[in-house]
Amino acid sequence: MLVRKAEERDIAKVSEIFASARAYMRKNGNNIQWTGEYPGESDVIKDIDLGRGYVVEKDGEVAGYFCYFIGHDPTYDVVYGGEWLNDLPYGVVHRLATLSQAKGVGTFAVNWCFEQCGNLKLDTHRINTPMINMVTKAGFTKCGVIHVNDGLDPERIAFQKVK
Repeated sequence: MLVRKAEERDIAKVSEIFASARAYMRKNGNNIQWTGEYPGESDVIKDIDLGRGYVVEKDGEVAGYFCYFIGHDPTYDVVYGGEWLNDLPYGVVHRLATLSQAKGVGTFAVNWCFEQCGNLKLDTHRINTPMINMVTKAGFTKCGVIHVNDGLDPERIAFQKVK
C-alpha cells in the first residue's frame, strides 16, 4: 500500500469510498454519523486545495481517503472529561474512509500519519465501534470528548497517540 496526495482525478473514487463507508456504518448500526452532504465532494476539493487530501492505494487502486495536516485544529481546543496527552504540535486526521472490502487500509493510513509527526489527534463518534477498535489497536489513547458543529449529535471521542 502507498499514500499519495489526492488529485482532482480521484474525486469520483473518493465519493464512492464515502458512499461505501456510509453503507458500512448503516449496516453496523451507525445511523448518526456522516448524514446529509458531509463528507462530500466539496470537502475533498477543499482538502485538495489546502494540500490536506490523501488517498491510499492498495494493489494499484484507490481504496481509502483521509484529510491530514500538522497544525492547530480549534475543534480540539476543549476536551471534556479528560485531557490531551501533551500540548506539543500535532497532526490531525479527519474524514478517514475506506472501501468496506479493503481490509487494513484505515490502519495503514493512521500509521502513515503518525510516522509523519509522532503526535497525532483524531476523533470519532461514540457509536463508530469499528473506528474506535481500529485506533485503540493502533495504540491511540482515549483523551475525553470534544464537540463538533454538525447539528445532530456533536459529541465525539477524542484520541491521541504520541511517540
